[in-house]
Amino acid sequence: MTLAISETLHPSVLSDWNEASPPRVVLVEEQPAYRRALGELVEESLHFIVVGEASDGSAASELTDTLGPDLVLVSAGGDHMDSVSVTRRLVSEHPDLRVIAVSMYRDRQYAEAMMNAGASAHVMKDRAHEELPLALEAIACGSRFVTSELR
Repeated sequence: MTLAISETLHPSVLSDWNEASPPRVVLVEEQPAYRRALGELVEESLHFIVVGEASDGSAASELTDTLGPDLVLVSAGGDHMDSVSVTRRLVSEHPDLRVIAVSMYRDRQYAEAMMNAGASAHVMKDRAHEELPLALEAIACGSRFVTSELR
């Protein structure tokens, strides 16, 4: 798989993303402090609505089933969560769902695994403030996004 931002997603799944109805987001991150920071970025800078927070894949699945978010941000890098499996399961069970991997891994193979599992984007944790808006713009245009460090 070539990592590029030009791979097309079906644009109809993004038709409800607008100011009147901002995307509903579930955050999946083991570390409470980073989960809070990511939530603040999503709500304050991007004006999305965080509808749920999970610290592991099991809780993420439950929240996604219950809350029906538009987007799940899966933090990749925790010791207790297989983010590739979580992403594969979420996308398989919710085909219209978009998943963004927020990763500390600067590993092309890992990014490819996440994208092959169904992630729509892969951004770096330490660059989330800059890359998350770019990833969301790409997704809103029907494309995929991978951090510039791995392209």
